Amino acid sequence: MTVELTHDGNLAIVTIDNPPVNVTSQAVRAALLSRIETLERDPAVAAVVLRCAGRTFIAGADATEFDAPAPSAASAGCHCGRGSL
Repeated sequence: MTVELTHDGNLAIVTIDNPPVNVTSQAVRAALLSRIETLERDPAVAAVVLRCAGRTFIAGADATEFDAPAPSAASAGCHCGRGSL
């Protein structure tokens, strides 16, 4: 599982790669939040593209984590930033 951040000029590209169908596991959500926080601090970024590797954008939540304890509000990304993502 990776959530990669690359740049093309002032465009930031965030790529989720969690084979086989890019489910949004707790690890993916945490990595995505980390990339967003990095982008919030970068005044050179004018736009963000969110994409996924492979043929599926996001298939949904990771069903294997349904019985796992819920993360805290802070680790779930409940905060206000400088912009909307």
